[in-house]
Amino acid sequence: MENVNTVHLAHNPRRTTDVDAVIGARLRLARANAGLSQTIVAEQLGVTFQQIQKYEKGSNRISAATLHNISLIFGLPITFFFDDVGKADVAPNQALERQVDLAMTKRGQKLLGVFQRASPKLQASIVALLQAAAGSGDDEDLELDE
Repeated sequence: MENVNTVHLAHNPRRTTDVDAVIGARLRLARANAGLSQTIVAEQLGVTFQQIQKYEKGSNRISAATLHNISLIFGLPITFFFDDVGKADVAPNQALERQVDLAMTKRGQKLLGVFQRASPKLQASIVALLQAAAGSGDDEDLELDE
């Protein structure tokens, strides 16, 4: 008789999933925002920089303990890595990929650094200005955390 509390996975548990790709993309974004190299993050986690590359690409799954340590390194809540994961389509979308790519450039790093030093009110004004300039009708709440 089968235990009613048993969960059957529809996929091979050894293969990575779209969820792993989303978490990897969030790791890359967090690393870029912090201005840290893959080597530095790898040293702090006790793994190779190649392992960080695999995590970021979503080709290797990040264990719960490692994800916890990553959240401590970047000072982020662990939920940062799971935002939007519960939605039907969890594959990294093109917008997130473009944001990560921008954050990895020198221009993106400079922009993020200056933006982070601005007051929350100024940050909201900058976002509103950029949305207007880009023709984005995004009515999302612009209140930003300090």
